[in-house]
Amino acid sequence: MTTEEEKICPIAHASVKSKLLDRGYHIKNLQNKMNKMLIKSSKQIIKLGTDAIKEYRIEMGGYDKAFRKTEVKEYINKKGHKSNAHYMGEQYMGVASKRSKLGENPAWILVSIEIKEDTFDEDFDIDATTGLLKPRPRR
Repeated sequence: MTTEEEKICPIAHASVKSKLLDRGYHIKNLQNKMNKMLIKSSKQIIKLGTDAIKEYRIEMGGYDKAFRKTEVKEYINKKGHKSNAHYMGEQYMGVASKRSKLGENPAWILVSIEIKEDTFDEDFDIDATTGLLKPRPRR
């Protein structure tokens, strides 16, 4: 038997849930505004040249999409069956087989990475019209 204090008040629960949803909405809204500002500022800075964009994006930091190569490692499931799988660091990316999208060998995949000065030229190209970063193709 439960006491009144142990029961969850549906009104309080709904207000807490709505506050969390509002917070999520506000975060998403701020992310959208930051993205729009990044696009507008990049369009202005591209007039100074690609070196200015590179310097701006490195100083600003953040993340963008680039290609990284997976590693094929052994995967053991709960039942003890062994198979090969693609990994990016410690993160499982998918099964490594002839029928999978990634195939049996290490593959280049598009992931979100930190923008760093030492790897900028390897990872990114700069779009000459918009000033935004594009992932540099890898083969």
